[in-house]
Amino acid sequence: MNTFKYRQKYKSNYFEGWYIRLIGKKNIAVIFGITTNKDNPHAFIQYTDSRISKYYSFSLNEVETTNNSVEIGENKLTKNILILNVLDIKLNIKFLNVKALKKNFINNSIMSFLYYLPLECYQEVIYLDGEYTHESDKGRIYIEKTYGKKFPKEWIWIQSNSLPLTLASAKMPLLFNKFGFYCLFEYEKKQYIFASYKLGKIKIMRSGNTVNINIKQGRYRLELHLKLNNTVRLLGPTNNGLMTITVNESLDSNLSVKFTKKNKLIHQSTHKDIGAEVEMKNHS
Repeated sequence: MNTFKYRQKYKSNYFEGWYIRLIGKKNIAVIFGITTNKDNPHAFIQYTDSRISKYYSFSLNEVETTNNSVEIGENKLTKNILILNVLDIKLNIKFLNVKALKKNFINNSIMSFLYYLPLECYQEVIYLDGEYTHESDKGRIYIEKTYGKKFPKEWIWIQSNSLPLTLASAKMPLLFNKFGFYCLFEYEKKQYIFASYKLGKIKIMRSGNTVNINIKQGRYRLELHLKLNNTVRLLGPTNNGLMTITVNESLDSNLSVKFTKKNKLIHQSTHKDIGAEVEMKNHS
């Protein structure tokens, strides 16, 4: 399964977006997106650097896709490069030494068999970690893709490169509006996946800008403590892929991680420059 390619899971009233994070001299996030909402079909590029957020619209006629690339106007994303050429933003970036999700027994989708079920929203991890070069700058990258009819009613998303980690948890109608989740991270060259479909259990406790997450799966336990810092406003899809939801995203949050097996400590660390979205009510 090629997690990069334009899936076009539905023909109309649908969205699909490729999300790229660059962590170097500046923290940058870029989204290449397509919406086929019947009232406002268009392609778009979103850009944020923790201070500003910009949304550029394009005609669907300016979109070209292959299995390994997407082009919107003069902007291009492939498995190896990112080229941005929109008004005042010019980037020409190469990706190196990337880490994709290792293939599991069903496919190489982070959603496993849930990919085949009728959900509001689907997500793929394209690169959990990697390097980039751009002129005199270099740093780390993360790439994922989200697609479907709409974003969930409530969700939390966390992403780190210093400890390669990504977590997404959302209310799922398929689970009677309980929170489903996955969390993928790599430690000492081994990838660990915690997920609802692997019978993992998650507990999320939010109080303002502080979020504590406890995950249990078999003999393993993962504890995350997130301090949400500065956020900027992005746009996300509501019903039928209409791009009108406000998404508050941080690129400079802080995260503490504790990983144990049978109550024995395996790893403990703290991290900065964390990507995070906390679009959920306070829970305990």
